[in-house]
Amino acid sequence: MKREKILTERIFEKLECLFSKVIFERNNGYSSNPKPGVDDIDHIIRHYSSKCARISIGAQLIPGQWGVIQAVPEIVLGMKKQAEMIYDISAAYKKDKLMSPEMLAGILLYSSTGDGYGLLSHDGDKCILNENHSLFELALNKVAKKIAKQILRSTLVRWLPGIGTVSQSLISGKVTRRIGASASDILTGEIEIVKKIETEADRSIDTDWLAENAELEMTHDEDGKS
Repeated sequence: MKREKILTERIFEKLECLFSKVIFERNNGYSSNPKPGVDDIDHIIRHYSSKCARISIGAQLIPGQWGVIQAVPEIVLGMKKQAEMIYDISAAYKKDKLMSPEMLAGILLYSSTGDGYGLLSHDGDKCILNENHSLFELALNKVAKKIAKQILRSTLVRWLPGIGTVSQSLISGKVTRRIGASASDILTGEIEIVKKIETEADRSIDTDWLAENAELEMTHDEDGKS
C-alpha cells in the first residue's frame, strides 16, 4: 500500500498541472498560427492517435520498481497528447476560449471512461460542466489512484498471454481515436458551465477523501499483519 500511495501522489502531481499547461501552450501556439476548422477534426484525431500509438508501443513496463517509475511519465505524456487533441477539436468548433482545466479534464475523463467524475454530466442533449476546483482535485486524485493500481497490477501480469500493458488500455491509438470521437460529440453540442462559489464545506471534500483513503490503507495494513 505504501508503494501505491507514493505512486498515486506522483501521478497526481503531474496531472494537477497538465491541463493548465496544455491550455497555455495551445493558446500561445494559436496566437501565431491559424486555428483548425471543423473539416480538420478527422485529421486532428488521426494525428494524435498516431502519436499516442507510438508512445504506447514504446511504453514497455519492466517488472520491478524501475519499470513502475518509468511508466508514469510515458502515461502522463500520452494523456497530455490526448488533452492537446481535445483542445484542438475545441478550437475547430470555436470553443477554445471556453476551455478551463476543469472542462479539459472533464471531457478527457468522460470520453475515456464514461465517467465525468463530477466534473461533466449529461442532461438530455446538453452537457453540464461543474467548474469547481475541489471537484477537479478530487477527480484527479481518484484517477491517479486508479492508474497507480493499474500500473502495479501490470508489473505482475505483464507477461501473461492476452494481458496488455496499462499504457495500451489508456493511451493506445484505438483508445485515443475513441476519445477524439467522443470529445467531438461533446464539443459540437451545448455545454452549460456551472461556476459554483466554493465554501468551506466544498474545500473539505479533499480532506474527507484523504481521510477515507487513509482509513482504508490502515485497514489493509492491519489485514496484512494478521
